[in-house]
Formats: sequence, C-alpha cells, structure tokens
Amino acid sequence: MRLLGSEIPKVFVPDVGDLEQNDDVTLTCNLTERGNQATTPLRRISWLKDGVVVDSVRNPDPGDPRDMLSPLKIKSASIGDGGNYTCLLQVLLRNIIECNVTASTVIRGKKKIVSC
Repeated sequence: MRLLGSEIPKVFVPDVGDLEQNDDVTLTCNLTERGNQATTPLRRISWLKDGVVVDSVRNPDPGDPRDMLSPLKIKSASIGDGGNYTCLLQVLLRNIIECNVTASTVIRGKKKIVSC
C-alpha cells in the first residue's frame, strides 16, 4: 500500500533551547496538517519528556480546543526541567495502519552562576 504524504498529519513544536533557572516556558504542540479526516482518525495525542508520558488526550478533536492537548507549562524552571520534550500524535492511516507522528524540542537547563 502506497501512502500519500498528504494523508499523514503533521505536528510542530517550536524550538525553546536554553532555559534559565526560575524561567517560565509554555510548549505548544501544533497540528499543522490534519490529513484526511475520514480515513485517518486521530487516536491519541501526548506530551512526553525523555520518553515518559507527561500528559495525554484520547481521540482528540482539532475542532474543539477542549478536546486537544493543552500546552505544557513549565513554571519556575529548575535544572531538572531540561530534557527532550516530544509531542506524539497516534493515528490510524486509512483506518488500517497505526502510525506515530512526532515533533520534539530539546530544552537545556542552565545553572545560574552566583558571584560572592
């Protein structure tokens, strides 16, 4: 079975880079291309940090913000908030083929240097 690129949804996570101690940051997972609604149902959308699920929504509905993945908010960041953050979209292409679509950003936690 040959798939067309337009059938596969696409997600985008903006790049964050370095995060200073006590910074606040909000990560968003944007569904930039939906694919075919009739033949490609969205099964789940999740936030992962270093491969571990942080938040997840089953059967998301892009038309209703209440049924989509919320932005991931990091408040008063610490060095431990650094890591690989991934938005994972699980779909069923042509109602047959399970497919994972991902977008990631790496956040590097920076230590604050204090002079005495």
